[in-house]
This record gives sequence, structure tokens and C-alpha cells, in this order.
Amino acid sequence: MYEEEIANYSLLLIFCSLRTSETNYLNEAYSFYAAIRGRAYYSRACKEDRPDLMVKKLRYYARFIVVCLLLKKMKLVRELVIELERQIQEYTQT
Repeated sequence: MYEEEIANYSLLLIFCSLRTSETNYLNEAYSFYAAIRGRAYYSRACKEDRPDLMVKKLRYYARFIVVCLLLKKMKLVRELVIELERQIQEYTQT
């Protein structure tokens, strides 16, 4: 349940930012995703143990990348894309 609340909150911030053109919401979403990354919230997510959590981890990366693109944090975008690519490869391995 907690993961759903996180996803809903982050989507709300992104939506509000796009709807109002205010960067405050984007900055808040960025801080939120950066905290998740800094705390390694999804570090234990693996396909074998909890595939549902692994899917949420992939969504987190995609959303964080979108926020970084909108804030023009291109260096971080490159890092996140590399991490996302690695996570996708891990997820799709059989």
C-alpha cells in the first residue's frame, strides 16, 4: 500500500507542475525522487523475490527521468538512463 501512495503523490506533483506551469511542484517531485534514490529505497527489489516491486522500481526510474528532463538536469538523466537500462536487462533476463 505504501508504494501506491508514493506513486500517487509523485504523479500528482508532476501533473500539478504540468497543469500550472509552476516549477515548485517539479522541484518537490525532484526532491522526493532524489530522497528515494539516496536512501536506496528500491535496492532490495529483485524479480525473483517480488516482481511487483521490481516493476515499481522501473516506473520510479521512468518518472524520475521525466522530472529531470523537465528540470534540464541532463547529467543526472544520463546516469538514470544507464541505471534504468541495467535494471531492465536484469528484469528481462530469464
